[in-house]
Amino acid sequence: MFLTSLLASITSVEEQTPSEEAPDSEDSPLDNVSTKRTVSDVIDHEVASNALPGNWKLKYDLTVGDSNNLTEIAVIHHPSQLVEYHLEPVETYEPLEDTRVSVEHANSMEEHLTTTAGFKAGCKAVVQQIKQLEDRTEKPSEADWNSASPDEIQGPNPNRSPASV
Repeated sequence: MFLTSLLASITSVEEQTPSEEAPDSEDSPLDNVSTKRTVSDVIDHEVASNALPGNWKLKYDLTVGDSNNLTEIAVIHHPSQLVEYHLEPVETYEPLEDTRVSVEHANSMEEHLTTTAGFKAGCKAVVQQIKQLEDRTEKPSEADWNSASPDEIQGPNPNRSPASV
């Protein structure tokens, strides 16, 4: 359910074409300025943030890309999981095209997970990773606690002698 909302937050933005009107002066310093799209230009931040499960949040960061350009990336993180998933466009100014997906755990190096054909596919890969992480870190239910033995709950205690039978 949240995947559909997350994917809906990614908009397809048309390339803006420069105005055909002649500038007021022939040597305008803005004649050679062009606009480029980045990740935050193609994501509806509010919709994407609300689409993420639990306490997962979306933010943006800058990194140095392959061509030594500053590249804006989408970062999906969870404050208590101490993990971040990075979605980085392969081409700096083509945020909806091929996307590198990587994970960074607290106090460790970034690990490349996959490169996807498109930003939406990258989002799907991150959602799968989040589901797997949440499945591994789910808290036991009360029924699980009630049916577990003290050793299962507490684990073995090396300072305690085994109970005599």
